[in-house]
Amino acid sequence: MKIQTSFWKKCALFQNIPESLIREFLEKNDAGILSLKKGELVFHEEDEPKGILILLSGSIVVGSNTLSGKRQIVTTIDRPGEIFGEVFLFMRKTCYGHYAEAQKDSRILRIPERVLMEPGEVNSRILENMLSILASKAFYLNRRLQIVTCSSLRQKIAKTIAMSIGGDFSRPYTAGREELADFIGAARPSVSRELMNMQREGLVRVEGRKIFLAGPEALDMQE
Repeated sequence: MKIQTSFWKKCALFQNIPESLIREFLEKNDAGILSLKKGELVFHEEDEPKGILILLSGSIVVGSNTLSGKRQIVTTIDRPGEIFGEVFLFMRKTCYGHYAEAQKDSRILRIPERVLMEPGEVNSRILENMLSILASKAFYLNRRLQIVTCSSLRQKIAKTIAMSIGGDFSRPYTAGREELADFIGAARPSVSRELMNMQREGLVRVEGRKIFLAGPEALDMQE
């Protein structure tokens, strides 16, 4: 299994576990790598959750479609080491109820569900790390609620970007305007117009698909 050493340090699921033990654990338990082209689905809405998925490279969007056919984005997975799909797994859902689609060519590490319930030192550490990950995601959902309750489109845009970049204002938001619009539940033309206004006021810098937030002051606007 060809995975660079630097990856293990980025993945919260394997924190504080020696690389040699991680590799032994993955090989022993038949973990596999999925390679997807842009537009291919990691899973469909009706698929049954059967393992933990970890992004190795690329970008994945998780979403669903309304009865009217409108796409709703739940989250974008674009950082190597990010985990997704585990909530549905631990809730014992019979299907995801969402789809996951590759936004670009991507590679995903898949770990079978059964190994998490087996005894062992590595298994125990992984479960401890998983609890920390789930707690972090609960915090993320609380922040998302703050975005939904924002009074203006401008505030929703700024807070969404800030949440994505994790407070690192040198890091761009890269999901693109369409995904941004879907995430906050607004029309793309409206989001594009507001981004142009924000750029004129020096609150953001737009470079193609990349959107840079100027700094904390961009989060203080009231209009």
